[in-house]
Amino acid sequence: MGCAGSKSERKWDLPESIDVTQEISRENNKLTEAKESKPSTKAEPNQRSDSTLRTMRERSGSTGSIDWNIPDQDDTIELSMEPSEASPLIELQQILTVDWDLIDVLVPLVPTTEVDKFVQGMVLLLTPNGKILQFLERIINIEVKEANSAGSLFRSNSMVSKTMKLYSTLVGKDLLRKTIADHVELILKDTHSFEVDPQALSPDEDLLKNREHLRNTCSKILRSIFDSQEDSPPEIHQICKLLQTKVAAKFPGSAQSCIGGFLFLRFFCPAIFTPVAFGMAEGTISPKAQRGLTLVTRTLQNVANNLTFGNKDLSMGFLDDFIQDNFSACQDYFDEMARIPSKPKKPVVPGIGR
Repeated sequence: MGCAGSKSERKWDLPESIDVTQEISRENNKLTEAKESKPSTKAEPNQRSDSTLRTMRERSGSTGSIDWNIPDQDDTIELSMEPSEASPLIELQQILTVDWDLIDVLVPLVPTTEVDKFVQGMVLLLTPNGKILQFLERIINIEVKEANSAGSLFRSNSMVSKTMKLYSTLVGKDLLRKTIADHVELILKDTHSFEVDPQALSPDEDLLKNREHLRNTCSKILRSIFDSQEDSPPEIHQICKLLQTKVAAKFPGSAQSCIGGFLFLRFFCPAIFTPVAFGMAEGTISPKAQRGLTLVTRTLQNVANNLTFGNKDLSMGFLDDFIQDNFSACQDYFDEMARIPSKPKKPVVPGIGR
């Protein structure tokens, strides 16, 4: 989904289910062991970078695609290596601190079918040493530079979107629980229907009461999100600041929509729509509760985009006034999230932000 002129999507591109915190700790230990076991080298940083890049190009062959040798998500990620045959990702972790220009060459070589694995590898390797935000800045620069319009930025399949989604889910778990978990629980336990489609109402339901119920629920969740600024981890603020700075430089007036796309489409709304995947619910969600979660996520996303339902969905059109009334406050929230706190909190994951 792009930053400007995009329509809300009903099929959400959800985060992968992976215990990233445990994986990061495990892989960081492996990195340390691998470094200690490797023979010492006197090569200069630039020489190491050139050597690694040549190795990557050799592995890409004539197709230009690199075999990252990262297993599927359900498998155990094994990044250990023989001293004489280092993994490209291990080499990247070791050299990126001295040669970030390598990212500009490397990213175009990653085939679209391997972006998920590559992003997962980068988050695992660069989060412990606090370099993941530098990686994110580089790939944002690349995407913004290549974009012809703001509307084409940060779609669901882009490397930037996938990185922001995975990383923000890692550092923002506590924020999600504190901000929306109670609201989600109420929806799951609610006996009152959220159905607002006249064609889908049961005989004993009142359309006007259901509309008011949906409106009030959306209002409460939106207020909780707006009030969560001070509880947001510094990494979330830093991502928003990156988006604001990089997008505004090329596409003035489009930065807020990109921040909104990140905060709502990639962070808050997926957690509301699939609370089981985010550890805020267990078991199977009833169709009635899922309908409520669906309508809430659609409404919140439209508020973030200042996109009314209008004739596109007549059953939801009664919320158009609600969307317009809250858009200004939503814009203020985006501006606040793009400000780095004067007294930043301790980073959520040790090493980040140093």
